[in-house]
Amino acid sequence: MQELHVPAATFVTSGIAALAGVLIPLSLFIFLRKKYDIKKIPYFVGFAVFIIFAMTLEGIFNRLILGGGRAEILMQRPLLYGLAGGFLAGLFEETGRFVAFKTILKKYRADDLTAISYGAGHGGFEVFFVLFSASVSNIIIATMINMGNIDALTANLDEAGRASVEQTLVALCDTNPLSYLLSIVERIAALTFHLSASVLVWFAVKNKRHWIFYPLAIMLHTIFNAIAASASMLGIHVALVELIICVMAVLYALLARYIWKKERIFLKESKDL
Repeated sequence: MQELHVPAATFVTSGIAALAGVLIPLSLFIFLRKKYDIKKIPYFVGFAVFIIFAMTLEGIFNRLILGGGRAEILMQRPLLYGLAGGFLAGLFEETGRFVAFKTILKKYRADDLTAISYGAGHGGFEVFFVLFSASVSNIIIATMINMGNIDALTANLDEAGRASVEQTLVALCDTNPLSYLLSIVERIAALTFHLSASVLVWFAVKNKRHWIFYPLAIMLHTIFNAIAASASMLGIHVALVELIICVMAVLYALLARYIWKKERIFLKESKDL
């Protein structure tokens, strides 16, 4: 195997990304508490639902549906692969929101800010998990590479497993350090989407006449993830991919803002009748 070395800049940008993974969700929570006095419980319910529905249940179904070499076959068709993964993410995460709003958070239904608090928790935990966990892992592996301890990473692996790990190590060494900073932008866009999706599902639960917002959230989630995944696989420059994701996040936020205003007016008028 070729001699590998991770540049110092990668350690710096990975460290910044790890720090952002902690500060972004924490700062958002503090801001929302001070500015809007959001409740704590919905925020932490968002944490729990992400762990149960996105990390656990979605992970199980991903392995069942895309396991056994099926993922590799689909990856030859990036758009189809992106749609499959995006749909599973949308189905499980939006269903998680729906279930939480219908059950655990039912007693908070009078306060529409519950949707924002929950969305901040759901999206905030994803930011922490993706940025902090991945960045710390990268730093640990990069340190082992630079110390010449690669054998410790590939020990007890068969030939296929060793080849896969070595490919990952080469990618870590060759990746532009700035891409780790772009990942922060991507997570902020994703967090914006989670806040927006929470608004849609919240009013789907609160106003049964507009139940369509729930499948709409699944569809938007599918599109968001599919474009992000397939664009990268198609070789589109990472900066352009991030720009596309940010534009989508802004459009979703504007849609959520519009629905928020319309629904609050509608519900108020219905109560006055």
